[in-house]
Amino acid sequence: MKVTGGQAQGRPLQKERGGRAQSRPLQKETGFTLVELLLVIFIISLALSIVLPASAGMYRRYMASAAAQKALIMMSKIQRAAFLTGAERYVDCRDQTVFVDGVPYPLEDAFVTSAAPITFYSNGTTSGGTLSVYVEEYIYKVNVSGPLGELTLEEINTGRNAVSETGLRGGAEARSGNAL
Repeated sequence: MKVTGGQAQGRPLQKERGGRAQSRPLQKETGFTLVELLLVIFIISLALSIVLPASAGMYRRYMASAAAQKALIMMSKIQRAAFLTGAERYVDCRDQTVFVDGVPYPLEDAFVTSAAPITFYSNGTTSGGTLSVYVEEYIYKVNVSGPLGELTLEEINTGRNAVSETGLRGGAEARSGNAL
């Protein structure tokens, strides 16, 4: 029996109409089946449905924390300015805005309250006090400990009902529409 060149090279032979063997290779179909594609889409959508809600919550919390840190940085700057200039600085909160020596210092995306005014003295000491910073549903406390003026930021109460429990949510929504 005579072997043709195509069979010797390991390629299967195909027959033409006339009955002669030809050394043309069979073509394999490559690609994914519909079931495989649907399975991959299902797995990806399942993973996204679990990850995206958690990621969105983490991002909101991060942004709220960043806004509260702005209040902490502002207090640090006020404290430093009182020491460097040798002049006392008086910090008070009215209408959910921080006032320093009577001048308003609004914080974007947050509103601030305090139980008592805080004074930074020219020698670097302070009367101490606490600012409550409300950002969306998160509440933070900026603690100024007297007499040395150590500043700390503390997350107090988080969750959807945290701000509405304080009765200040309406003020936050009213202020969010105003450009300061």
